[in-house]
Amino acid sequence: MNNRIFTIPNILDFIRILSAPIIMWLIINGYRDVSLIVLGIAFATDLFDGFIARKLNQISKLGSYMDPIADKLLFTFVFVGICIKNNLTNWLIFFGIFWSLFIIIFLVILPIFKKKGIKVNLLGKASIFINCIILFILVYGYIQNWLLFIFAFFLLLPQVVYFLYFIKK
Repeated sequence: MNNRIFTIPNILDFIRILSAPIIMWLIINGYRDVSLIVLGIAFATDLFDGFIARKLNQISKLGSYMDPIADKLLFTFVFVGICIKNNLTNWLIFFGIFWSLFIIIFLVILPIFKKKGIKVNLLGKASIFINCIILFILVYGYIQNWLLFIFAFFLLLPQVVYFLYFIKK
């Protein structure tokens, strides 16, 4: 792991972070097709940043912090955009409270996770993949409570597993 800042994976993470509020704005303002394209590009950066980091030996400390933060920001902005666009105030309130607490806990625990060597696992990757698909469906306009519940479940599940693993270590 190196201390380089300007690596291809870090640039891809930064693009994902920058795209999050843009996608939210596109969703809220009714640019569904464009928002789906930009969302697809953002999800692609998530697929490729880790692969490129390993292949080009560009794994960095900054990237190890920025990648999960970029994921969380992207999910947050897209979900909030969906809630605002579709007037899902109950979900927006739930998500706002949940996510505020989660981000605070995440920012406090992440350095400890990194120090103890807890790595991303298959459950975490599968949860992100499932939630990417769900967000595509929601942005497309198929809004169903059961999809929102599944999205929330797969946001929570890996965090609970990581937390339990953290307690055991």
